[in-house]
Amino acid sequence: MLGIVTTGDESVDWNEKAIKMAQKSKDLRTHKWQGSLLNNLGWTYHDSGKFSLALTKFQEAFDYQKQHGDPKSVRIANWAIARCLRSLKRYDDALAIQRELIKYPEQGYVSEELGELLLVTHRQEEAKPHFKKAYELLSQDIWLQSNEKGRLERLKRLSDDP
Repeated sequence: MLGIVTTGDESVDWNEKAIKMAQKSKDLRTHKWQGSLLNNLGWTYHDSGKFSLALTKFQEAFDYQKQHGDPKSVRIANWAIARCLRSLKRYDDALAIQRELIKYPEQGYVSEELGELLLVTHRQEEAKPHFKKAYELLSQDIWLQSNEKGRLERLKRLSDDP
């Protein structure tokens, strides 16, 4: 948990220590933390603007989840890759992943990301239904209601006709 309550280099250090411990562990529950820890490390790099390093960690998390995780964990790891690809301005690659992920039940994050990708590629009209679905789903999340009001308002605004 120290890897997610700290920031920057300290977060990287804690996550790397935890990953090494999980890799060496003989306990299956501890070993299975690798996917989450790699994901956390990816987000630490992403949040600091180190998108190429983040992508590497997200890909490692995806590979781990494909071998050891459940289908939902695999999709979450794949979503993180696509989100990072957007940060790297690899929009077509990101869209391809998100278009596959939208085929599965989701909580709104895939729809939101599809909307963002379509918006950044100047397809606002095509983005609107995705923002609408994202708003419908994500506005039901109590944590987002309390902590991400601006985000939810933006989703609603982007889904509406002017």
